[in-house]
Amino acid sequence: VDSVSGVIELGQSQIEPCPDLNSDQTASFVMGMGKVDDQIVIIVDIVKCLASEQLEELKKLKTSAA
Repeated sequence: VDSVSGVIELGQSQIEPCPDLNSDQTASFVMGMGKVDDQIVIIVDIVKCLASEQLEELKKLKTSAA
C-alpha cells in the first residue's frame, strides 16, 4: 500500500469475498472487496500490510503519546 485516499464504513451487504488473486503475498492481507456507489474498494488487514518494524514504530508512538 503506497497511500490511502480515504477511510469508509461498509455494511455486510456491501462486502464480497476476496477474489482469487493467485498471489499468496497479496491474498494474505486482502480481506475482501467493497462496493460504494459505483466504485470498488479493496478491504485490507492493515496489520498484515505493515512490516514488523513499522508496527514497532507505531507501538512506540502510541506509548509516547500516552
